[in-house]
Amino acid sequence: MPAIHLWSPDDRTLGSLGALALGAAAGTCLVVDLAGASADPPRGPTMATIVADGPTAAQLRPSRAGVAYLPGGGASVADAIELLDAFAVGWPAVVVHAPGRDAPLGYPTVPVLPLVPAGLRTAVDGPAVYQPTAWPVLEHPDGVVLTRPLPGELRRLGRMQRPAWGRWVRSWRKVWSYPWR
Repeated sequence: MPAIHLWSPDDRTLGSLGALALGAAAGTCLVVDLAGASADPPRGPTMATIVADGPTAAQLRPSRAGVAYLPGGGASVADAIELLDAFAVGWPAVVVHAPGRDAPLGYPTVPVLPLVPAGLRTAVDGPAVYQPTAWPVLEHPDGVVLTRPLPGELRRLGRMQRPAWGRWVRSWRKVWSYPWR
């Protein structure tokens, strides 16, 4: 599965870190964040600048193993569709973090939700990725249930530091092989 659309209706941080973890779990991956609005100015190109200027040949495929992160820079999903499809051809894996379940991407959509009791959980049609919380939950929801991250794992992931991604990132590997819609 070369491209996945990931979104989190309840937790922006979980969506952003989840996109990075899913990319890291793939090995070599491009993570495009169309949902984030970072306060930090980007240090390199953004999706908006690549859409405006056109991609270089080097941007359409990886030059090394690992995760590459491309902030949206204000680009909308509609602006980015053609370029995302080009990335999906050249990269072994692409994660698109975009708002809303119905983003017109044509990739499998993977909702990411905190695992809380069913009555408190946002309803989604079909399977989802669930992040355990402190709430006791007895039922097993449809989809993938992750392990709990250790604080050091989240710090390393946020800084994109390797080599030891840890068990939380490894638990995201199941997402790539799950039969999403």
